[in-house]
Amino acid sequence: MHARRAHWTIARATEAPSRRRSTRVPATRHFALLLVSFAGSSCVGPDPPHDSAATVVERALDGSGGRRAGGIQKSERESAADAAAAEERRRAHDESMGRRREEIRELAASVLRVGKFADVRELWASSNHAAARGEFETSDEADQRRKEFASRLFFLDLEDAPKGSGQTVAKARIKRATEDRTSRFRYAMDRRALLVRVAGGFTGGKLQRLALFDEITSTTYAGRNAFGVRATVDRMVGDSYVVDLRNLNAFVANRDRIPIDEIREDWFAEAPMEPALVRDRLNNVKLLAVVKVDLEFGSWIEPLCEGPTFQIPYDTSIQIHGTSCWLEALVVYDGEDRTILQVVVDPTPPRSGA
Repeated sequence: MHARRAHWTIARATEAPSRRRSTRVPATRHFALLLVSFAGSSCVGPDPPHDSAATVVERALDGSGGRRAGGIQKSERESAADAAAAEERRRAHDESMGRRREEIRELAASVLRVGKFADVRELWASSNHAAARGEFETSDEADQRRKEFASRLFFLDLEDAPKGSGQTVAKARIKRATEDRTSRFRYAMDRRALLVRVAGGFTGGKLQRLALFDEITSTTYAGRNAFGVRATVDRMVGDSYVVDLRNLNAFVANRDRIPIDEIREDWFAEAPMEPALVRDRLNNVKLLAVVKVDLEFGSWIEPLCEGPTFQIPYDTSIQIHGTSCWLEALVVYDGEDRTILQVVVDPTPPRSGA
């Protein structure tokens, strides 16, 4: 309605002199009034305060089927060129992702044949060493070595984590043996995709922490306070190795974050595949995480030391060894015959320097 009013006003401002010759107002005044009327609250959609009146008129006329004066609207040729450029960017991105999938598929096949995955303890030590500068190397040599290390791919086994020894690992093994398969893998028929649980974390957390290796011993002792009240205290001492994934949200849509309770949720990544490929393999499906170390944050140690209380009778002294990583891909494979079923790569554009 506003666009038609605009054309009518312009037409009245430019028509030949008529019976109202004595009261004719110059066209420039009508155009100025037109700008004011379009800049008001009746304009289509909200306008940012920094928009000029000309921009407001342009936006309003753009909704009238493209009938503008002065050639403000893009020509059909320009619009077609923009669409073609967007399609070319999309095609190039799809081709790049396809090449990346095949590259990781070949590397993963080699890793699965050997059966030796990255040890998270060695990964932590290597990352810690790469971040430092050697006594007998220049800054340029150290930077080049760090760059080469940050470009390496590491394959982490998520199916059998955490590994190690102690009570924590024993509980994890019991949980894996007793939990339903669908709590780790489930097929979404409508989406033709396998959902694989990558991590469990706190709702709304930006980083997801994977606990991959624990060497924690647990003992008990009798404790008492100043008043002589006694209690049995569980003492835990050891080391825990974790990986912080900085971009897991690129693989896991909000709809695939399943609440466990008020503060925790399971994160499921989507691996597109036809049901015939996975129907008879669901009980054998396993998962690898392909990561690169993020040297900007590198590796670190977090001391976890808590003294016992009567309400929480645990005496804890654990060092958490953390490594910051970018998740490059997830590899879904058959644990029996090592057949790779799907490779899911990071759908976001490559990071600079990656």
